[in-house]
Amino acid sequence: MQPKMSQAEPSWIAPGPNATPEIPGADAFCETSLLDVLTRAVERDPEAIALTDPNGGMSYAALLRLALNAARAVTERTRPTDPVALLTRRCPDHVAALLGCLIAGRTCLVIDAFDPIERREILLADARPALVLADAAAGLAYPLLSFNEVLAFNEAISADGPAGRWQPDQVWDADRPCAVHFTSGSTGRPKGIVLSARSVLYRALQVIDTFALTPADRMWHTTVPLTSTGTAAVLAVLVSGGRVIVSDLAREGVNATLNLLEREAVTFGSTPPAVLHAVLSARRANAAFRHLRKLRLGSSAVARAELAAFRAALPPECEMYFSYASTEALTISTWRVPADDDGDELNLPSGFLHFCHDYALLDENGHSVAADEAGELMIRSRYVALGEWRDGRVTEGRMIPVPGRPGWRTFRTGDVVRIGPDGMLRVIGRTDRQVKINGMLVHPAEIETVLKAEPGVIDAAVVACPTRSGDTLHGFIAVADPADATLAPVLRARLRTALPGPLRPATLTVLEELPRLPSGKVDLIKLREMARG
Repeated sequence: MQPKMSQAEPSWIAPGPNATPEIPGADAFCETSLLDVLTRAVERDPEAIALTDPNGGMSYAALLRLALNAARAVTERTRPTDPVALLTRRCPDHVAALLGCLIAGRTCLVIDAFDPIERREILLADARPALVLADAAAGLAYPLLSFNEVLAFNEAISADGPAGRWQPDQVWDADRPCAVHFTSGSTGRPKGIVLSARSVLYRALQVIDTFALTPADRMWHTTVPLTSTGTAAVLAVLVSGGRVIVSDLAREGVNATLNLLEREAVTFGSTPPAVLHAVLSARRANAAFRHLRKLRLGSSAVARAELAAFRAALPPECEMYFSYASTEALTISTWRVPADDDGDELNLPSGFLHFCHDYALLDENGHSVAADEAGELMIRSRYVALGEWRDGRVTEGRMIPVPGRPGWRTFRTGDVVRIGPDGMLRVIGRTDRQVKINGMLVHPAEIETVLKAEPGVIDAAVVACPTRSGDTLHGFIAVADPADATLAPVLRARLRTALPGPLRPATLTVLEELPRLPSGKVDLIKLREMARG
């Protein structure tokens, strides 16, 4: 439950003396059109490889050509204000098409093409795009809605026109809706977070600055191109002249992924701990990662023991970073964990605050907390999300306009944090039930909604329990007939058709009734105890 806002202005705090410093030239860079950003990247070395996957590489020149083709195809079929949905796979062609839609200035609704059909239908029905880019050749089913025009990806990127003739059909605006990425929602339905180009470009600068990217870098980012952090990381590497390694671990498998990482001599990685555990468990991991020089762990929490295990499996010179981020505000804090880190806390701190935001911590009554006390983190800046995408338009959602500061918004993160005397941010918990599974934000309410809709289910609850490799979801259902052995398999099949992998509980327990508190609310603590066995 969200704390109430007090009538008084929160006490906004400075990031502190150890904060990640302001990035020189950030304002000018974030005003640059994405077409200019990509064109400048190509001009450095047109024949260098920009994107690569198991099937081969794509040069900077080819990337720009395909992106411009996609931009042309999109502008010919839509108006400047029309949103465009991309049912995206992890492959270079789809990255090029996404960049083309962004170049064209359209609001890009990024949807995982391998999400269950039912979820894609929900997203498209709510998003109401004027055009859908989909990959029919891959055999991916997609709904044909009455208000959609569907264009195949291969047709979009191959729609060559007269060289140099295409021009944007609108004046570039860094603060208009740029990309929409969907996360799990507390209402039981997915939630679309709307980002501006300014926000995405600043995140790209953060990546360049934090990790000192160079043309020699080969980046493996496990969410490219499906998340806001993945899109920003692509732009960061392209601006730096490096190479993006595009892989799909879930479908290509660990061995194929390691083959690709070894072939490309990966130097920089960004991955959730659970994914890193999976690839490091393979025999060939040492060879695949022998050139790795920097690794960013993206997660809600990383145990020091877990980090020590990663260090032992990776090259000794590899620098380890941990950062705290959200789709709405992108990177909030970061730090490089020293090789001799000997802190006595079980989990790593989340790092030093970034200069680009103002920060405030509120108690449950909406008042500012005292120094070194925990409170809900609020952020305000020009770089947080514009709002949420609902019924085909941008709404404020959890973004609150800042009076007297045009373009500034305040975001209530829902995270309870503490900032210690050392300037480090530490995440304590949530004001709601949201968790992160394999790098994906998950709200149990979305899973519970699917379970409760099934005949025979009286009630349902989902809880998350921490494990060595991250949080694990456990589902509990109260049913009319607990002796019915057919219901649980039916529900598991239903979850597979309705929800992506990270939202599917590892276990599903049938009960006669859910345990409840005296208030009548479901006793989530009791359910977590039951899940742990």
